Amino acid sequence: MNTNAVDNQLITFSLNGVEQTIETNPKRSVLSVLRTDFGLSSLKPGCSPQGVCGCCVALINGKPRITCTLPAKTLAGKSIQTLESLSEREAQIYSEAFAGFGGTQCGYCTPGIVSQTHALLEKNPDPDDTAIKKALQMHICRCTGWVKIHDSIKAAAAMRRNELSIPLPKKEGVGGSWQKNSVYSAVLGRRPYIDDLDQPKVLHGALVWTPHPRCRINGIDVAEANEMPGVHRICTAKDLPGDRKVGLIFRDWPVLIDEGEETNCVADILAVVVADSREQARAAAEAVHVDAEKLTPLTNVLEAVKDPANIIATSTVVKGDVDAALANCTHTVSDQYTTQVIDQAFLEPEAALAIPDEDGGITVFSCGQGVFDDQKQLCELFDLPPEKMRVVLVPTGGAFGAKEDLNVQPHAILAARVTGQPVKIALDMAESTRFHPKRHAFHMTYTVGCDADGQLVALKADLVGDTGGYASVGDKVLERGAGHAAGPYHVHNVGVVAQTVKTNNPVCGAMRGFGVNQVAFALESCLEKLADAVGMDPLEFRAKNLLDPGLRFATGQIMNEGCGIRQTLEAIRPHYDRAKAEGKHVGVACAIKNTGMGNGLTEVGRVEFVVEEGGKIRLYTGFTEMGQAHDTVMAQMASQATGLPADTFVVECSTRAMVETGMTTASRATYLGGN
Repeated sequence: MNTNAVDNQLITFSLNGVEQTIETNPKRSVLSVLRTDFGLSSLKPGCSPQGVCGCCVALINGKPRITCTLPAKTLAGKSIQTLESLSEREAQIYSEAFAGFGGTQCGYCTPGIVSQTHALLEKNPDPDDTAIKKALQMHICRCTGWVKIHDSIKAAAAMRRNELSIPLPKKEGVGGSWQKNSVYSAVLGRRPYIDDLDQPKVLHGALVWTPHPRCRINGIDVAEANEMPGVHRICTAKDLPGDRKVGLIFRDWPVLIDEGEETNCVADILAVVVADSREQARAAAEAVHVDAEKLTPLTNVLEAVKDPANIIATSTVVKGDVDAALANCTHTVSDQYTTQVIDQAFLEPEAALAIPDEDGGITVFSCGQGVFDDQKQLCELFDLPPEKMRVVLVPTGGAFGAKEDLNVQPHAILAARVTGQPVKIALDMAESTRFHPKRHAFHMTYTVGCDADGQLVALKADLVGDTGGYASVGDKVLERGAGHAAGPYHVHNVGVVAQTVKTNNPVCGAMRGFGVNQVAFALESCLEKLADAVGMDPLEFRAKNLLDPGLRFATGQIMNEGCGIRQTLEAIRPHYDRAKAEGKHVGVACAIKNTGMGNGLTEVGRVEFVVEEGGKIRLYTGFTEMGQAHDTVMAQMASQATGLPADTFVVECSTRAMVETGMTTASRATYLGGN
């Protein structure tokens, strides 16, 4: 795609064995050229243009190179090879190896790793762990863990040497060794993510961000940007009449900030530029002039909590008389603990494709974690009935909680509605990082007491969570932290107060663990000190106080046979004892986490089967596939329940069927969908 014809150059190179000549800006990235001009979607724009994740690796003159940092001019005279050029046998080997040995989950990083694997095995048919580790230094995988990737590469090497069968044996039914749904195409980069989707006459959107975390927007001047090449429209808050706010729990997050309003954090968006190409849209977005009065941001949550107006919600857990019980404890420990904000670091930046329908409706392809929650908010935002707002889930390149909230779906829909054409918006990693909610920073004050024998008697905790500029699901994160503040231990007296507080910091919301990780860190630190005060081995101290079936959790719930913390602790005891006997530094910590929403909310699991032509059965689900293999699990359970072969079932997550199930979170999808 030409960005500035005046600066264009002719560049000739070999691409997958075919000589190519293009006229383009020599400063464009090789990644952009290969994806946009040649449609090679096996290269994924993960961290682009930072050059640190390895998702965009191609072989240039036989060597693996990160393409998002290479300028197009470096292609001149070179030979470029991508996964699209693999022979049928090579493609089968890598697909079987990575599918059969668990080397891929969400699949977003896998094509880059496979390109690296191909280059490695071409030179070294039998690499050891050292060689594999060295080859993978330019790659990041957020989902899997390197052991299974190493195993997959070794398996591919063995298949190339004809020492391992192709294909690998498979076993049907629950408990069998199944390959992930559509895993073969994912391994080779052929399964599309949203940014790989295309449509006739598709336009591209780019966002104009707030210049400061907190400022008053006095003016948004789009005149210069409107005159730039390829620009079709620039949408502002004035194109979205009515309530512009969205939110899963509190509808407080504006999709666009208007003139005269204040921004609350770096995630705020001022305008959407729509153009023929992504480069043109981004160039025009930079030309939008914003007149903003910088205001002092509130960044200290301990200062913010002093003002009741900043407190979104307060959760409490009360069991017994905690103050009286603490006064009678033989040993008490009291301390303060702080955890930091953590980013989920998924590799697929947020994206959405919106397609206007002839009947005035819209179809949006989403990478969110709940298509029905997306639909509900989008219907409210655009004043459309559900039948006019179809949301289709595209398998997601990782999420870990951060894609529960709406991201760029509203902006793509707005742009599609005002232009009457399909519009795709895809963030880069820098934009994604400033935009999506992260794990909360917690400030925690804990006091824990026990008797002379080491039996826990009382626990008191005050939790303050910084949810940033908007609520997201912050109140539920703090609620979950409060409920788990006593961990997997039987404590007779508990008093917990958890406050969710707004600041002008980045938005915080859902992340795996959902408030439990933070309190587990604080509690386990206290227990270590208590065990020392009693003079008891840390593992034995914990074992003495564990919950067992029949005992009450801190919130009053009676534990059933699913409470397996004692068996877990006993399983590691021999290893713990051996390490201590050998004089090694060794520690132990325990934690507990709920399955499902909890807190009295109704849990729903629904599926719908539709028999289609050709003997296929479409299995509609409301749960999101984001690397955890939910689609595979659904097909696996359907196969066992019906006795039909696994490949009978085509799994689809969309609002087309009435299978509303709620958000794909809290480890609930397999449990509810399967049941």
